[in-house]
Amino acid sequence: MRLQGAIEARVPVAQAWAVLDHPGALATVLPGLESLEEVNGDDLRGAIVASVGPVSGRFDFEARILERTPGAAMVVAVDGVEATTQSRLEARVTLGLSEVDLGLTRITYHADVTPNGRLALLGEMVLRIAAGVFLREMGNRIRRRLEALDACGEAPVTASRGSPPGQPA
Repeated sequence: MRLQGAIEARVPVAQAWAVLDHPGALATVLPGLESLEEVNGDDLRGAIVASVGPVSGRFDFEARILERTPGAAMVVAVDGVEATTQSRLEARVTLGLSEVDLGLTRITYHADVTPNGRLALLGEMVLRIAAGVFLREMGNRIRRRLEALDACGEAPVTASRGSPPGQPA
């Protein structure tokens, strides 16, 4: 299944990149996120509570940043397992950032998602609807987070990926 779309926020590209490239800041925009930890530089591990049609559960996932072009693009591989059904979800997500106007950033995403197990039995239409709800909520959260940082004059998250947002590097 292929998902794609775009999110626009009234912030500079560098500020949007700082949030997307920082695990602590990213944790504030993922719906249903229970935990997120940096494992090795470009590897993350966590858990998300999600519902897909009649199946809901806790997905433990690992994400690995495969490619990173600071301020412009990122490619991430995600592998998740739902604890009860052992359904698997594999995804390859490409994010791109571009300035569309002075202070207006467009974040594009393209995701190739492969469900296995009970998730695959639900069918693409149900999965596409659930993913659409998740992506809309995440997009709204990203926009609100970025624009709130810009409005209150907070410094963007630094390039140091180990410090939580708002904490010194």
